Amino acid sequence: LEKIVDHYAKYGVKRFSIVHYDDVVGKENFTAVDRALKERNLAAVSIAALKDRVTPVSQPDVNAVLKGDPQVIILTTLYKATSDFIKMARKAGSTAQMVSNSFPGSTPLSRELGKDGVGVVIAQVVPSPFSAGAVLIVPEYRAAIEKLLGKPEYSFTSLESFIAAKVTVEAIRRAGAVRATAAVAGPPGPSSYPVRVTFDDLAATGIETGGVTNTAPVVDTVTIAP
Repeated sequence: LEKIVDHYAKYGVKRFSIVHYDDVVGKENFTAVDRALKERNLAAVSIAALKDRVTPVSQPDVNAVLKGDPQVIILTTLYKATSDFIKMARKAGSTAQMVSNSFPGSTPLSRELGKDGVGVVIAQVVPSPFSAGAVLIVPEYRAAIEKLLGKPEYSFTSLESFIAAKVTVEAIRRAGAVRATAAVAGPPGPSSYPVRVTFDDLAATGIETGGVTNTAPVVDTVTIAP
């Protein structure tokens, strides 16, 4: 999320809005964006805290964000809510740049948005699964997917899960026994895998770098339109 703010702030964007769930994870997402804005002497021009993950996005939710006239709207919601918000905002006349973290998954979000997905940006925390030689773990992942599914159905979400599974197995291996506390603590230092994953004490976040993907070149490029 900080990567999103940092990217657009470099281009002079100052008017950011945030859409998040009114739960523990949603509040953490809000705090992350709010902190990144404050570090740049900025503040959100509008905020929408969605009640839960079941209730559909409402027009008042959309209106609450658009009234701030944002240049960039950062969404941290699941793919259906993210898609509905974007469609409703566009219908209401918003031309703001729509940006999401990796939470909704680029593939399901793309399918849900259809033609409305053009120009939507998604921040990713893993390398592109579509570039076979970019990072050494990607070919291993692609081979596993093809063996499992019988076809090259790659996605950012499954690559992230693949890396998480390898880290979990490595944590258990290093612990020397299948113990929950040891597994949660994770590897005591850098992993031996091509993607650098490190943990500080019991920190929940292992991968702290990320990229922004869009239909136009930003960091790595991936179209989310059909």
